[in-house]
Amino acid sequence: MSPTLQSFLTLIDQYGYLMLLLLAIVEGPIVCVLSGFLIAQDMALSVPLVFAILIVGDVCGDLFWYFVGYFGSKHSWAYRWMSVNAGSVEKLKERYRKNLGKTIMIAKYTQTGIIAMPAAGAAGMPLGLFVLYNLLSSIPKTALLMMAGYFFGFALHGINIALRIGSIVLGIVTILLLVIYYQRYMRQEHVLDIQD
Repeated sequence: MSPTLQSFLTLIDQYGYLMLLLLAIVEGPIVCVLSGFLIAQDMALSVPLVFAILIVGDVCGDLFWYFVGYFGSKHSWAYRWMSVNAGSVEKLKERYRKNLGKTIMIAKYTQTGIIAMPAAGAAGMPLGLFVLYNLLSSIPKTALLMMAGYFFGFALHGINIALRIGSIVLGIVTILLLVIYYQRYMRQEHVLDIQD
């Protein structure tokens, strides 16, 4: 097992589902894939509970960035940090008003949330709508990432079995080749002894 996977498993084992929530807030997509992988490895995780925790963690992580944009937009340093001016923010607000849900959903699936979530807050997108669209986007995204991890984990079982069988076959073939080589060597030595 890789050190990353072992560390992840140790944290979940020691601190339970609360640690899973914290990890999902910090790095949602990777934790979704790892959780699916662990479920496929029969690690005694409750699928519905893990799924719900991962969705809550994903939305909470995006809420953090929303509030960074929301509160940061009220200060001039934030405009400099985000490299925008007041005119750009007004254009952004108009764009969010026209394409509210679409912008959030595209950001969730293209991994541009680090830009779009603070921008939603800075644009003054209503919090309730932000959470709704974020939640509607997180459900299928989390399911897809967990399934990807599950299938990787499930495939690992097959790969391990194939490697074991392959190792056994390779060992048998190696032994047979050594026996054949030894017999030929001994025949050649015997022929040379007879000729002398």
